[in-house]
Amino acid sequence: MKTICQTLKRIEARVITGLALATTLSVSSMAMADTPSGNSTTAVPVATAPTASIPTGASPELTEFLQNRALLAGKEATVNTSDSQALAQFQQQNADLLKRQAQLAQILSQQQTAAISTPPPLQIPPNATPQLKALLIARDQFARDEIAFINQHLNDDPATKAAALQQWQQQNAARHQHLQQMAQAISTSNQ
Repeated sequence: MKTICQTLKRIEARVITGLALATTLSVSSMAMADTPSGNSTTAVPVATAPTASIPTGASPELTEFLQNRALLAGKEATVNTSDSQALAQFQQQNADLLKRQAQLAQILSQQQTAAISTPPPLQIPPNATPQLKALLIARDQFARDEIAFINQHLNDDPATKAAALQQWQQQNAARHQHLQQMAQAISTSNQ
């Protein structure tokens, strides 16, 4: 169960980092409470209702994920995390919510995969040599082809994506080498 929590925390961190979001949690405030004797008071930490900052236009999954995260953080604030028995009890009591968070993290990581936008139209300087013009056009087309390929295989599983990428690189090795030769020739002629 401890490894599930650690994995969940790593997934949550990646999702939150990847989405560039931050949650705002109202952690604990101090309240005065009567001691058992009834006369004196001592400071007792009391967890306030945790809140999550939900971005505008957030998907239902992201909204649920952030709300659950805030709820779990509020509950965890009341647990002595250095006490392994208390931590185990917390994990047991919140097992369903922790499992749901793992599912939501998986869904969100898949939703994060966004297509790469194509670059703006190529602009060739008016004073470009014919060699530089040819290099810029070839490099631009190579980049556009690569972006189209990446977008085409965006949602493939990792093994399929890796195999397709390797095949694309092999098929385009001569083009890539030609681009390098063109750049080298321009570099050499400018010296």
